[in-house]
Amino acid sequence: MDQGEWADPAGVLMTVEVTSYDSDTDRRDRQEKPAAYAAAGIPVCLLVDRDR
Repeated sequence: MDQGEWADPAGVLMTVEVTSYDSDTDRRDRQEKPAAYAAAGIPVCLLVDRDR
């Protein structure tokens, strides 16, 4: 995953993502982003699945 500039995640309790229809973005939404949020110590990631 690209290591761009990030805001300080301290105090972030939850993130919300909405799935994308693009296959590359979809993979990133479902696999890479949740792992990155967990690594940053963000305890909850809500994924809104537009397909289901």
